[in-house]
This record gives sequence, C-alpha cells and structure tokens, in this order.
Amino acid sequence: MLINLEATITNGDLNIDLPFSRFQNQNVAITELFIHWKTPTAASGYISSTLIDRSAFNPKQMLILFCHEESSYFHTKPTHFQEYKIQRTDLQTAEFKIHLSEKSKLKKIKEIFIQLKIIDAGIQQRPELKIQ
Repeated sequence: MLINLEATITNGDLNIDLPFSRFQNQNVAITELFIHWKTPTAASGYISSTLIDRSAFNPKQMLILFCHEESSYFHTKPTHFQEYKIQRTDLQTAEFKIHLSEKSKLKKIKEIFIQLKIIDAGIQQRPELKIQ
C-alpha cells in the first residue's frame, strides 16, 4: 500500500494531515521524498518518525537521510528501500519531524511530499519446509 503525505512547516514542526490506517505486523519505507524550498537552498538532514521504534541501531528513528546542493527543489526516489518495522497500531498517532544541519533553513521550506510504502511482514513459509 502506498500512502502520499503532504506536509508544511510551522515553527519547525512538520504539519501533516495523516489519514487513518491500522497496522499489524507491517514494515514501512519511504519511496519518494520531494522538498520545495522558498528560495534556492543547499541542505542536508533527515526525516524521523515515531512510527518506527527507537533502537541501538536507529537511535534517532530515521526514515531517510538526504543531502542536496543549492536548488529550489529536492527530489529523491530510492532504488533500494530501507524497511523499518512499524511500532504503532495506527498512522494518526505517529509524529514526523525534519532535522536539518542548520535549523535556520527550516523557515525556507515551502512544502514537503513524502510517499510511504507499507509492506506486509507476514510469515512466509519456505516450500521445502512443509507442515505434515
């Protein structure tokens, strides 16, 4: 399942109108990220979310890391997805944040588009291991 999210920045926070979606034993990956800047900007940073668990392997709950040269637009569509286990029961209770190398650049963001891919992490049986 693909979920398209549009976000704006207010006081350094990502404001997203999250649709209702229930989760059970699923993973999430970002398949597309687009940032529209008010003026040409060079920036690096990452997007984090409480949708995924904080762990020793991902202490900042990062979904995607990005870096781009000075431009009014940034677009990335990863060819290899980084999947993370969803730790929430629904999407509406999750928080998303954008972290930039320089906080002053948050005010330069006009809008953000994020596409999430929800992947079923159900148990798959290997053909050579048949239940008898």
